Amino acid sequence: LLALFARRSGEARSCHQLGEGLPGAMLELLRHRIRPMEEIAGVVERLSGPMAETLLAVATLGFATNEGLKLVLGVAGAEGASALLSAHAAVPVFGSLRNGGLWLPGALARLVIETLGPRLPAVAHRADEVAGMLDGLAQYFPTEEDRALAVRLDVFECFNHAALTACFGPGEAATLEQFARAHGSAFVETPAGNWRFADGLPALLDRYAQALADPSLAALHEKAARLWAERAQELQAELKAATEAFARLEKDRDDLFKELPCPAHERTALGVFVRARRLAHEHDARPRIAFAGHRVRPLREQ
Repeated sequence: LLALFARRSGEARSCHQLGEGLPGAMLELLRHRIRPMEEIAGVVERLSGPMAETLLAVATLGFATNEGLKLVLGVAGAEGASALLSAHAAVPVFGSLRNGGLWLPGALARLVIETLGPRLPAVAHRADEVAGMLDGLAQYFPTEEDRALAVRLDVFECFNHAALTACFGPGEAATLEQFARAHGSAFVETPAGNWRFADGLPALLDRYAQALADPSLAALHEKAARLWAERAQELQAELKAATEAFARLEKDRDDLFKELPCPAHERTALGVFVRARRLAHEHDARPRIAFAGHRVRPLREQ
């Protein structure tokens, strides 16, 4: 590249600086929009307002999709990102919001972050958080459509077919259940046979839902909370009924044991329940009694 533009050394040096890591085809595109690095640095320094915020968001995100820009700047800010691709824009931004996203060459991205980051710390911090959040979610849900479905399931701590049907209706419940089975690594089956998100995912999805600021998600959370409260009351009633039934069974068992024969108090029953014999003080007409009551002579007297 330097040999090709040897006669225009200033442009060649700027293209080399800005195009760090770019393939040859991209370098050729960059050549048509190139300005000296010092001039671009001056343009970035003078930027302000929505244009500066959008450029900083693109540089911090690394690869700024329409989803990422909406999460950082809101819907209005994302819609204004198309101005970065204008032919009159002084800073070369590549890509397309329709086909993927926007990105800046490495050296230019560092320039934007170092220049605009201290002036717009809120945007820089939010863009950095969104970038980390999207990277974490992309491991389980690679597309924006996947993340949109996952965040709807995030209203439950755990769920099953009955819970999905009660909250979303039969049609959407079947779609969400199929989605959960297709993304098995993101879900864990509980001992009770329900499903829940893998550890760490609920926190990411909560942040994603907050960043979306979608009113329908808030209404969905309220509906799920109401269903959980009703189910909790049902479970409490079932638990109370089961406890009372168990107490009745214990009482019936105790009553039954009281009616059954019990062992003798101090010795075995055989020594008590035997055939009755004659008593000495009433039946003395026999030898070897202690005293004769009917004038029968005893053998001897004790």
